[in-house]
Amino acid sequence: MPRLKLERSIRVERPVEIVRAHFLDFEHHIGANVHRSITYTVLASTPEERRVRQNFKVLGLPKQDELLVKATPKGHVLQSFEQGDFAGGTLLAVFTPVEGGGTRITARLDVPLRGMNLLMAPLLPKIVGSLVETGLEEDRVDLQTYNPAD
Repeated sequence: MPRLKLERSIRVERPVEIVRAHFLDFEHHIGANVHRSITYTVLASTPEERRVRQNFKVLGLPKQDELLVKATPKGHVLQSFEQGDFAGGTLLAVFTPVEGGGTRITARLDVPLRGMNLLMAPLLPKIVGSLVETGLEEDRVDLQTYNPAD
């Protein structure tokens, strides 16, 4: 099956531990409306993982995904697409310490293409890449004031 694979990175001036906590804190994402174009619903939550529904629009079309989100043994955050257009795919967030106490966030998307996405395959790297870049920038802005204790 054809797949879309892309990678985007951004530097954040916060330590890795804070950035990782932010990526797992969906209650904060919901309360602070971190990603203005995405509505999240936490369906289930344990200390090890969260099941989350996200609703958003792409080119004006409503989309819904169900994700299983968890920290990996290497300290990354893995979002597995369980339902929706990208079911069977993943978004892996990798956090690398950088000089000065900041963090390089690298988002690696690997999703199957089928249905309408297969027909739109030539356009998807630009469309989805832009959505990932926007999301990373929204995270960067929010991380300037994020405190996991709040």
